[in-house]
Amino acid sequence: MRERVLDAAAHQMNLQGAASIDLSSVSSAVGLTRNAFYYYFKSRRELIYHSYLRANRELAKDLAQANATKLSACEQLRTLITANLAEGRRERTVLQDLKVLEPAEQDAVSSFYRQNVQGVESILAAGVQRGEFKQVNIPIAAQVLLGMMDWARLWYIGTNEGADATASRRKVSTPIIIDILLGGIVTERNFALVNPPDLASVTARDFNAFDSQDISREKRVQLIGTASRLFNQRGIEATSIDDVAAALGATKGAIYHYFENKNQLLMACYERAFELYDQLIEASENFSDNPLDVILTIMHLNCQAQANRYPPLILQSNPFSLPAKYTQRVLKISHRVQKIRMAAVEQGFCRVDDPAVVDVSVGAFFWVQKWAKKNQFVKPRLLADEVCSIYANGISTTQNRSRNRSRGQTP
Repeated sequence: MRERVLDAAAHQMNLQGAASIDLSSVSSAVGLTRNAFYYYFKSRRELIYHSYLRANRELAKDLAQANATKLSACEQLRTLITANLAEGRRERTVLQDLKVLEPAEQDAVSSFYRQNVQGVESILAAGVQRGEFKQVNIPIAAQVLLGMMDWARLWYIGTNEGADATASRRKVSTPIIIDILLGGIVTERNFALVNPPDLASVTARDFNAFDSQDISREKRVQLIGTASRLFNQRGIEATSIDDVAAALGATKGAIYHYFENKNQLLMACYERAFELYDQLIEASENFSDNPLDVILTIMHLNCQAQANRYPPLILQSNPFSLPAKYTQRVLKISHRVQKIRMAAVEQGFCRVDDPAVVDVSVGAFFWVQKWAKKNQFVKPRLLADEVCSIYANGISTTQNRSRNRSRGQTP
């Protein structure tokens, strides 16, 4: 029963975010009363903590399976991805909102996760050494892989489905993630995106330091951007108005001058994020007539944006759990990018003809904000260059470059 409770908790945490987990819903999902639940876990925080620990243990098992026999590095990564997203495996939580835990618990989860990341990096490093993989940035390549697997858990989850149905739908992403990581999406190997636009030029606004309205507008933008950065790094529930004020060097009163409460601030962060995503797509379409260039420019600008001091709010749980108007905006953006992908396929630039190419693409960069905070020596444009190169060309030196038009076809 304890494992069933963790399954239900992981499903709800991926759907709504760890900080929004409801113990009554979790208990009901497994047929327990609220009182009976406390026989297995003493508190909501303890449930979240053990959910995170189990997610790390399961990833460690996947790595052990990949390393169990003398496989090539390519086969090890195939094994890892297939095991991670396989049907019949326990539901596992994407590691978000660690700040809801006690400091010692955060350290335990983070340490375990770092060990797993090092395991992925070891496979990549061995592949590079043996000539199976290109000379990629190994830490970034590891995050691209882990990010795509995590995003598949958040995207392929239904609000009215159980864990089994979710696992079945998620499985469709497995061959696509393998194909993207090893072979990339482009038809011609060694594709390079030439001189993509700089985020600062795309988002530049007219500003008059002597205009009170411009000053007020700029303060609001910085406030929303700072809140978005903290929400991305710490989790929404774990970030308070006090935290935002401290990061800005302002008072709580200054925050309340612009927003009545935290939820209103959060909605403003969502609004800014969707406005920025639309702006990045428009800038990418203006940058080139080549749909492949457009796809990769969208990714490049999103990487830059996430590494920026004032990043857009990144989705931290299943997008279909958002208020209806934001879910519609997610779908609108997804459909817009899908049309660009289809054009790239029809014109022979993109070799992987599957909607999941767009679905999992967010995972290639949604990790950037947290990672960049700890790796500030990496310049945003160089990070974006590396992510786009991996997404476009893959990391394998020998991967079959044939066009893949079949959903679910394993490369």
